[in-house]
Amino acid sequence: MRATIQWLALAPLLVTISCRTAPQSPSSADSGVALSGTDVRFGDALAHYSQALISENTLGDYQAGILHIRAAAASDPANLPLALKVAVDDIARKDYTGAVAVLRQAARFHPASADVHLLLGTVSQAQGHSDEAARAFRSAIQNDPDRPDGYVRLATLHVIRLNPKKALNVVDAGLSRMKDPAALLDFCQSVGRIYLAGKDVSGAIRFLEPVFAYGAGHEEACEMLGQCYLASGRHREAARVYQVLLKRKPDSSQYALLLGEAYEQGKDYVHAQESYRLAGRGVPPDAMASLRLANLEMMVNPGKGLATLEEAVKSFPDDLRIHVFLALSYMRLDRYEEAVRQFDWIAGEINRNAFVAKTVQPLFYFWYGQACDRAGHAEDSERHIEHYLAVNPNSGEALNYLAYMWAEQSRNLDRALDYVVRALKIEPDNGAYLDTQGWIYFKKGEYHRALELLSRALKKEDDSPAIMEHVGDVWYALNKRDKAVAYWLKSLRVDPLNKGLRDKLTRENVAADRLPPAPNKDLSRTAGRFPL
Repeated sequence: MRATIQWLALAPLLVTISCRTAPQSPSSADSGVALSGTDVRFGDALAHYSQALISENTLGDYQAGILHIRAAAASDPANLPLALKVAVDDIARKDYTGAVAVLRQAARFHPASADVHLLLGTVSQAQGHSDEAARAFRSAIQNDPDRPDGYVRLATLHVIRLNPKKALNVVDAGLSRMKDPAALLDFCQSVGRIYLAGKDVSGAIRFLEPVFAYGAGHEEACEMLGQCYLASGRHREAARVYQVLLKRKPDSSQYALLLGEAYEQGKDYVHAQESYRLAGRGVPPDAMASLRLANLEMMVNPGKGLATLEEAVKSFPDDLRIHVFLALSYMRLDRYEEAVRQFDWIAGEINRNAFVAKTVQPLFYFWYGQACDRAGHAEDSERHIEHYLAVNPNSGEALNYLAYMWAEQSRNLDRALDYVVRALKIEPDNGAYLDTQGWIYFKKGEYHRALELLSRALKKEDDSPAIMEHVGDVWYALNKRDKAVAYWLKSLRVDPLNKGLRDKLTRENVAADRLPPAPNKDLSRTAGRFPL
């Protein structure tokens, strides 16, 4: 059985009909006078409507019911519910021309009906008659300025026509007139999300700002607005949004974290750290807050940042991000064995848990390999970096790292040369890669070829102390001591903490007054933030 079709306005239909001037019982004076044409049409309309109800509700015959509705509407064209019912049926049958004709007639009888103008605008829009649709929606707004439908449909029409300015004008008008603008705010949030999905951040901002300006509620839209501000570099506006959200939910770790990110983007590191600490105490406690706090602390006090990470590992023992960041921090502080132990623990978790293995980025193995190299575990280092290269064979950085490691160890020199040539095909002008290539030739005893490549590398990176030292080593191998010493001194002036080079110069009897003073090594050398 076909489901009964209900129409919003049909319920009060009999009341509507009864409001008409119903035929009166003839007085004795009028006894025997025939019914008027109006009375006949009214009777026909009532009969057809009654038959429509029987066909639709009792017999379940929608088609027969709608035929009676059409007949009733033809007999009583001024009856609004009947006209709307016919128009809706025309729309369902995609007879837009018929629907428009019915609705225009209804509009003549009921010019103040918002329903008629809304439906007429919708049909006109479906026909591609945008100007006519806009006029109909404006009429609906004029007739019922506290009703959201007209504003939403007119604003939607402007968005579709790629005229967001007009759409926002409609939104502003609705917000200033309506008692309950929830539907209009929902519209703005939806449009903002669409713009954001299309990577049009500025467009998203324009539609999300009215939601934020209106006041409480719609936290999701406000959060999106804050993210858009951050993506646009508008950190002050982002901070203002998150401050408001945090006032509404003072224990929210999410809003405190986002506020910290806004402060950090604006280089207000003091307030950023305060926000991250608040996020760490919020609901639920946020591990990322600890990472970001430690990252900022590393800028001025690496020891304090490390302590924050070690506490975070205790609070979030299963969060691999904390362990990875702690391992990288140990590397930054030249505590390579501790870094390797952290990486070993993470690798054990990866081997034990297939889900964890899927979430780990391949770059983990590159970092792991570097830590092993610095800790003196050459075979482990090689294995982990090769693992990374198996997934990312075009990583010039990893190719160069292995090549240089082998050159430093004076082994696998032919393979090292192959790797660095591959890296140079990816980045032909990379000075570090040219330095590695030259250093491999130096280790192979081809000093003139090494000098040519290292000189090219130094032109690319003329302030690199490592390349300067390598050039000096080549000149020394070519029995050009004075040139060697000159380059070594240049290198030491750039990196006065290079104890090995200082010792080398001392062995060559270079006068102490020619050497730059040796500063005390402290943790400030490692200060700085990781790019989270």
